[in-house]
Amino acid sequence: MLAGLILFLAVVSILPGFALVRHWDLGKAEQLAMAPALSWGLLFLGGFLVYIVPLPQWGFYGVTVVVLVPALGSIPALWELLRDREVRPFVWGLALMALWLLGWQLLPRSYSGGALFYDWIEHYFRSRLFADHWDRHSMWGPYKLPARPPLINVVSGYAMAHFGNGMPVYQACCALLSAFAVLPAALFAQRWSRTAGAGPIWVAGCLLALNAMFVENATYSWTRGPTTYLILLSIWLYARAAEGEPRFGPTAMAFGVGALGVLAHYSAGPYLVVLAAHLGWRLVSNRFRGWRAVGAAAVVSTAVLVPWFAWSLCIFGKDTTLGNNSSVATIGPLSLGQYAGVFWVNLRDSLVAPMLDPHRIGMFVQDNAWGALRDRLFIVYQTNLWFGLGLANLIAFAVFLIRRSGRNLNGWRAGGCFWGGFSIAVGLLGILVHGPKDHPLGLAHICLQPLIYLGVMWVAAQFGRAALRWRALWLFLTLGEATGTIGLHFWVQSIEVVELARPEPGRVVFDRSAGLSHHTYANWEQKALHHLRFLGDAVAPWAGWVWVGLMGLLVFWLWQAGRMNPAPAKATSE
Repeated sequence: MLAGLILFLAVVSILPGFALVRHWDLGKAEQLAMAPALSWGLLFLGGFLVYIVPLPQWGFYGVTVVVLVPALGSIPALWELLRDREVRPFVWGLALMALWLLGWQLLPRSYSGGALFYDWIEHYFRSRLFADHWDRHSMWGPYKLPARPPLINVVSGYAMAHFGNGMPVYQACCALLSAFAVLPAALFAQRWSRTAGAGPIWVAGCLLALNAMFVENATYSWTRGPTTYLILLSIWLYARAAEGEPRFGPTAMAFGVGALGVLAHYSAGPYLVVLAAHLGWRLVSNRFRGWRAVGAAAVVSTAVLVPWFAWSLCIFGKDTTLGNNSSVATIGPLSLGQYAGVFWVNLRDSLVAPMLDPHRIGMFVQDNAWGALRDRLFIVYQTNLWFGLGLANLIAFAVFLIRRSGRNLNGWRAGGCFWGGFSIAVGLLGILVHGPKDHPLGLAHICLQPLIYLGVMWVAAQFGRAALRWRALWLFLTLGEATGTIGLHFWVQSIEVVELARPEPGRVVFDRSAGLSHHTYANWEQKALHHLRFLGDAVAPWAGWVWVGLMGLLVFWLWQAGRMNPAPAKATSE
């Protein structure tokens, strides 16, 4: 099943979009990076139409025929692109990332980590709703269907309609779709690097694969992992043509992909708003030259968003469509003064590591010492902006930032003004969109993830400038950090919890000798009550080989990153 699903998702995520993008004004690697966004947009339109008409279950097979048959003529051009010397490192990076994330997804017997629970099953049922034509008012949990945007759920449901509606298919879809984030990430690393060859691409993939926030969000089965790809791609498309008057093609593409990001997860909203504000400033500063491009961006992004919001407004009405989201529901009742206070608390909690506050970190008490350590590391690396980068990368980021700003002040001003302003604006707006929390933890894991990954990519771009001994130390510290965050996290998730009894409906009694947290058992209870089987359950007898395979992938990745060519390439001001 996994082999077939990997091949299927690779084909339907790349070929239909490439058939369109091959004719656009994009570089070869950019064509590969752009193709999945267009393909997902087509699959969403088809899958959503199958659901709302409604068409019979075979309608999903019809979508496959409609998107693939017209694209068959592009197969020779796609094959030539994948074999191109410039593109091959990106293909390798995507393949390795897909295997890496899927490998980790094979280990959990149930999800756990900090206070995260129930989200995974909510999104699984949302995907089942589209795949199995469930009633639109039958959503499980406190939120109705419009509370979450549908793009990734529809695409996952489309794949489930072909391969079965079980949890393993959904888990694999989440991991595999998240892997596409490595493509725009590698584009950034290559552009910002002053090192020739494919080295920056290998380093970018390696550092992203060892980033706890990225791996844990890509394998916790919700929509934030795939959304990261769309947000990073939108930023890339905008930034490549951010100087001078707005250009028609890049501007329309950037905002079209950004609108797809909003349809995937509302955390993309702050990025789209900040880019729109910058676009408006460019339009004014260029004396309204380029207004056609701005108009095209508005039309394209609106066209992308209209099918979902128009349908939701007609079916659920304005209050449910716009007000059922958790941020809107919690912010709405606040006065301006209360809202300012909430913003300050959320900002403080996202910038100050919770390990410095025993009260905030003591909420996940458990008897299992490794589980307690895992939860504390999980909380710090998920909710804190600085730890999200990783400590090794944070130190490298500070060192390179100081050195670069001191040596090339003019170049720093040229690129630093845009990225500095963008980072601050997105960071503040990403916190502003949240209301009061029911826990004293940060919010970096919600809206700020792509911003953190941009920081990781900037660090990856500087890797070739470091001496060999500092590279080795850097990778050694990063690997040690990943062992304590990623490795420990998935080992705890692979611990099996034994069910003892079901004394009453909706309640399961477990053997608690493992001493894990309350949230761990709450997730296990939902899995048991709904009779779900995880990938980790099927693979459990061979879990040791999964660990060996992951270590083999990592050794290969580290070897490729370590042999990076130090020859300088053309410098950029970014």
